[in-house]
Parts: sequence; structure tokens; C-alpha cells
Amino acid sequence: MALKWVNENIEFFGGDPKSVTVFGTSAGGASAHYLLKSPLSEGFLARAWSDSGSINHVWSMMRTEDAAANTRKLANHFGCSMTGSEEIVECLQKIDALELMREIDRMTPKTMTLDCQFNPVIEPNVEGAFMTEDLALRPSTKPWVTSTTNGEYLLHLLMIDTLPDSYMDKIKQNVTGYLYDWVTRHTTDPHAISLGLYFVEGAYLFEKGSWAKYQEDLPRAFAKMHGDNGFVYPAIYNMMIHQGPKWMYRFEYKGAGSIYMNPKTQSLILTMWLHMPQKVGSTSPIATTNWHLTER
Repeated sequence: MALKWVNENIEFFGGDPKSVTVFGTSAGGASAHYLLKSPLSEGFLARAWSDSGSINHVWSMMRTEDAAANTRKLANHFGCSMTGSEEIVECLQKIDALELMREIDRMTPKTMTLDCQFNPVIEPNVEGAFMTEDLALRPSTKPWVTSTTNGEYLLHLLMIDTLPDSYMDKIKQNVTGYLYDWVTRHTTDPHAISLGLYFVEGAYLFEKGSWAKYQEDLPRAFAKMHGDNGFVYPAIYNMMIHQGPKWMYRFEYKGAGSIYMNPKTQSLILTMWLHMPQKVGSTSPIATTNWHLTER
């Protein structure tokens, strides 16, 4: 609806309805990628920019039955009638938004994977449905930019510090089983599962061999794996299958410690987006590399 409004009104603000670009960071990056591929967006946008986030089967979608189960759990907590979907929706719409968010946060398991209780799902093919197929597998010919950083894993590492030692001890007992369960939990698509397992086996089981050498700092190793499989691998895979003009960059500048949710950092990120150069070179002693947009 927002894109449709922009398409119909942007010319009154000096814009071009045929040159609308959507962009976002992390979940916003995946959302921009969804919009680029969704049939409902056809004619409403020209291109997209996904910063540290693209469509994936790790965190940007979930199984329909899991979302339904979480909805019933939430509705039951607030004493909603469980006789049908319409009754549940009407009941939850009356609950204060802050109370809803507090309960969803309480429901969310405390793990290193930064799980969400409600992600996009594949919907029945009815009028107005946004995703009636796995959009990860749908081709797009529109221009697309995406990126990753060398610190995609840091939020996972921060989460590990809040967990009891028993959490990592349990994982150490069955590393392979943990990886397989993690890769397959949000999708039933055989192609997606095959690709995910191929990545995990190749990068973390066979190539790196035994996990023994990582025992001293296993939390960091696992955090990096989650960053790779949730951000880096999807970006590379999506770039490979994208059928339109495409650019990908990796940001490796090592600045002061900061989290992108911080208001000051958000402002700096926006400034960088608005003034994105074709090439950047820095003489700063804390910059380890130059970076630039590359087209494939």
C-alpha cells in the first residue's frame, strides 16, 4: 500500500514514479529484497538496496505451522477465544501494542540465533497475499545492491554472553546435529535444505575438520558461523541467482565499537548511503582495506 501511494504521488514531490528505490538494513534489507521479488510490487519500484540482510531460510521467513502455533500461544496468554482465526485476530487487535511486544519477548527462547516468533510465511494464494511462493527461489531482473560486513556475527556473540554455560555445553555434545537442525528448521523446500546443508558441511564440517581446535573459543566460532549462514552466504547465493544488474560490496572498516541501532550510528549510516561513492580509499590506520562497488 505504501509503495502504491508513493507511485501515485511521488511526482508531486519532484520524484519520478518510474525510478523508486527501496532500501533497508538487516531485516529491512531482507524486506527490500522481498519487495524487489514480489509480484505485488510490479510497477511500483525500479530497484532495491539490501544492506546486511537478504532473503534467507535462516531468519527472514518461517514455517506457516510454527507461526500459527506461536499465534495460538500468544492468544491463549491474553485469554482470547480459540474457536477460530477471525476471533483470535479480533481479540489480539484489542490488546495494547506494548503488552503484545512484552509477551512476545517473554515467549522468545534465549539462544544465540536471535530467533523471532513471527517472520514472513508462505501464504495461501488469495487476493492481497504478499508471498504465495518461496520468493528466495523467484528470479528478478531489476537492479539490486547488497552488502555484508566483517562483523555480522557480533550480535550472536553478544547473545552468547547472556546465556548459561550449559547452553554451549549441550551444543558441544552434538555439533553436527545442532547444525543440521538449525539449517532445516524454517523451511521444508528440498532445494533450500540441500543448499543449506551443502554450505554447512563444506564450510564447517569437512573443510575445517574436527571442532577440537575451536574448543578454546567455540562460542566465537559458532557466532561467526551464524553470521556467515544468516548474512554472508545468503548474500552470495542471492547475488549468484539474480538475473538483473547487480552490485555487491563488503564493508570492513574497523571503527570505534558501535551497534547500528544506536541513534548516532543510524545517522552516520544514512549519511553514507546518501553519499555512496564509486570508490573509497582511506589512509586511516584503523582501516584495513579499501572497498568499492563491484558489478557482476
